[in-house]
Amino acid sequence: MSQFDRRRRTVKERQDDNPKPPEEVRDRIWELAEKIDICMFTTWDGQEQQSRPLSARVRKDEHAVYFLVDESGEKNAQLERFPAVSCVWADNGNYKYVLISGQARVSDDRAKIAELWTQADLAWWENADDPSIRVLTVTPERGELWDSPGKAMALVKMASAIITGDAPKMGDNAKVDF
Repeated sequence: MSQFDRRRRTVKERQDDNPKPPEEVRDRIWELAEKIDICMFTTWDGQEQQSRPLSARVRKDEHAVYFLVDESGEKNAQLERFPAVSCVWADNGNYKYVLISGQARVSDDRAKIAELWTQADLAWWENADDPSIRVLTVTPERGELWDSPGKAMALVKMASAIITGDAPKMGDNAKVDF
């Protein structure tokens, strides 16, 4: 086995290598989640995880992520029993990824539904007064960020890693509590 091969086998995945203070990491998580919008919202039913894409209304100033959902959704019953959820946003084109996990609850807060309503919601309901609309609120507890400098730079770093045998430094990765 060559020295190159040995070195390659000992390379570890880089994690939590973001030198920024936790508040800056939290701000970046909020920023990317809002910018990317659609997330994979994951629940637990007692036996397995289930994920589905949902449009997020990210509100840093309220320390909440909101979703408009239908009252008949299977996820609503899951949340009553298992309120711990995760939300993952992915900007694959720029290699930017965000995870927020926390506690979720569903309510019939008509004022909040009206506040969150957008024209895009017409794809699902006739108007904000539809009695089947519910607001799903996630209160973040933890977050994680993978923030690359962009696709072009990531490709350069991966090519360099192939040549040197070192793990590529793809950008910042950090975990924070909210």
